[in-house]
Amino acid sequence: MKKLSIFILVLSLMLISASALADSHMNANMLKQGTWSIGVDYDMGGNLTETDQTEMEHDVDGGFTINGEYIIPYKNKMSFGGGLGYQLSRTFTNNEAKEVNFMPLYGIFKYDMEEGAYVIGHLGYNTFSGSDDYKDTEELSGGLYYAAGAGVGMEQYNGEIIYSVNNGSRGNYDVRYSKLSISFGYEF
Repeated sequence: MKKLSIFILVLSLMLISASALADSHMNANMLKQGTWSIGVDYDMGGNLTETDQTEMEHDVDGGFTINGEYIIPYKNKMSFGGGLGYQLSRTFTNNEAKEVNFMPLYGIFKYDMEEGAYVIGHLGYNTFSGSDDYKDTEELSGGLYYAAGAGVGMEQYNGEIIYSVNNGSRGNYDVRYSKLSISFGYEF
């Protein structure tokens, strides 16, 4: 819990600093153009890898993620922001009693290209939780979250394809959950 508190403090300071930097490079009209968005991702299954002395891989069923983001335009087609996601629990393909979910808090880098297309990256920290059948007697803890993808914006809507990796630990095991997601969002 202490690690999470420190990470949230550091991320908050980074977002405040990015906001101040963006403010120093933008006029007041551009600052008002920051956008909030809410979205739903469909994670098309994934792979959860646990590594200790050996590596064990588990297929994970698809599931949904609900997220919210705030993005501030910077300059030269670049934007920065932050986001929070909540992955609804998803089960292991071969054992439906084992469920896991992550909750990432992340910074955003976005670069706009032509015709509404863009590339996007996420970097942050995620919490990690799981069912009693998955945890067994082990302690779960979060870790690094990162993602990269591409999207297209159409008026107030956007669609993205994102590859993301959630990291954490279960006892002595390092856990890595990677997946490909299709995301749809609404900006306001």
